[in-house]
Amino acid sequence: GGLTQLASFATTSGTTVASPTLNLSTYKQLIVEFWSCSPDTTEDTSIRWANTGGTAQKLGVNGTNASQGYYGRVTHDLVNKYVWTNVFDRDQTTLNATMLTAQNAEVSTGVNNQITTSTTSLTFDWTSGQDFDGGQIIIYGLN
Repeated sequence: GGLTQLASFATTSGTTVASPTLNLSTYKQLIVEFWSCSPDTTEDTSIRWANTGGTAQKLGVNGTNASQGYYGRVTHDLVNKYVWTNVFDRDQTTLNATMLTAQNAEVSTGVNNQITTSTTSLTFDWTSGQDFDGGQIIIYGLN
């Protein structure tokens, strides 16, 4: 058992970013980390994910923009399909706090029946259709 890094890739261009090929067949949980992902817009927008070819699911509420960035972690139970997100949409240029009290930090839960142990690729995009212009996504599997 344990945590295994499955993929790490840049989010520096394109309206959609796809993960490399994934093999989730032996994992019980999928963990996705976002580090400073940003769209090329001054308008706030939220990041979405999907099983490649599936319907996108929004992962944040507040959104972020090009001068800030999106940081967070999504934990997806591949057995029960529950999704838990803990994200920080850094969309305020004056915000330099290291800990937040729900101003731009979000915890959300939901269900995603599309992403399963058969999923071989994930795609990420912005709700507004903007291009990516910075950041990184890291994907882990947990046995």
